[in-house]
Amino acid sequence: MAIIKETIQWTVGDGIPDGYQVTEAGVVPAEWNVKRLREIACELTERAGQNRYETLSISAGVGFVNQAEKFGKELSGKQYDQYIVLHTGDFSYNKGNSTAYPQGCIYRLNSRDAAAVPSVFESFRIEGQDAAYYEQLFLSGFLNRQLYSKINRGVRDDGLLNLTGKDFYSCFVPVPPVEEQEKIAGILAQCDKVIALKSQRLKEELTKKRGLLERLFAPQWHNQLRELQDLFFINGETLSEKTSPQYAFYYIDIASVNHGTMERPDNKITFEEAPVRARRRFHHNDILMSTVRPYLHAFAYVDFQSEECVASTGFAVLSPKKPEYSPVVFHQLFSQNMDRQFRERLVGTNYPALNTSDVASLKVRIPTDRQVCMDIAKCLSQQDAVIKLVEEELHVWIQKKKALMQLLLTGVVRVK
Repeated sequence: MAIIKETIQWTVGDGIPDGYQVTEAGVVPAEWNVKRLREIACELTERAGQNRYETLSISAGVGFVNQAEKFGKELSGKQYDQYIVLHTGDFSYNKGNSTAYPQGCIYRLNSRDAAAVPSVFESFRIEGQDAAYYEQLFLSGFLNRQLYSKINRGVRDDGLLNLTGKDFYSCFVPVPPVEEQEKIAGILAQCDKVIALKSQRLKEELTKKRGLLERLFAPQWHNQLRELQDLFFINGETLSEKTSPQYAFYYIDIASVNHGTMERPDNKITFEEAPVRARRRFHHNDILMSTVRPYLHAFAYVDFQSEECVASTGFAVLSPKKPEYSPVVFHQLFSQNMDRQFRERLVGTNYPALNTSDVASLKVRIPTDRQVCMDIAKCLSQQDAVIKLVEEELHVWIQKKKALMQLLLTGVVRVK
């Protein structure tokens, strides 16, 4: 595959470089065409009728999903015969907005020979061009700016954006020579393969850790089943309302913690500036455990010297009575056993959170031998290090692909 031959960079106000043109689709190479979507797309009108197809919906950020699996039941009902039939390579635009996809999302059917989707979706086929190039273009969010200007503000009663099919198909898209489309799509497809491999590796490493947790903390190996209140002081230090307004500290909220890692703030804030929920002090070797649904898996082990650190009251702060307790218990928080205990305590409650007594009664297994405690913690920490490395590699490749999409799909960087 020939790679980048020339790179053109510019910013607004710099003028347009030689070999480029200003179009309705933005600045693109002079040898590229720009067309309305309706000029390269054929709107699909085939109805499901009495023929039986798998019914699909579109999940933002995921793509096509089985309707029954997503919603727990078939939603097509009497409307099924009006569903639109898609074949491999066809596209569908879900006009449902979400936080991550406020202008809706477009996906291409790749994993099925045929399927049926709701008629409220805009479904179409790309003709005379390389569909893989346009799949990447749509995934990049290229149409978002144009769609935003065409959407009648507000959401309809059915939860869809106020956007007509006529307006959707009037959007402009770049049309490079087909050979260049194919090369661009090929480069981005290679990125997708690497990302898929990294994602699969991450799943395998997470599965390996779950297996380790089940084996290392099996009942036959660890006879001491203990409640957390036997091992930890819970929420021992709390800031009072009489705290000086100018008292400064590093503040951690639930959004800063994810699957065992903590995003440490760079700067301190004063008690006066802090949210009302800034109350729990924590220190080195403590465990932060989120008690608020839906963040019940936000845990963090404080492995740094924490001078003047305060956490949200959405956390329970566990301070160990013996230092070896923290790393062993921290890893057990991610086990299926602990997840079951969390859910049992939430059943029937009107308040979607665990209280202090709920946390205190959670049960974990602790080895009787201190050295065994330390060895188990070391083993699981090594696995965590592998998981973190794979997560970082996956993140790097996702960012690489995003950068390449911005450069290749609109001709800022040319592939000759």
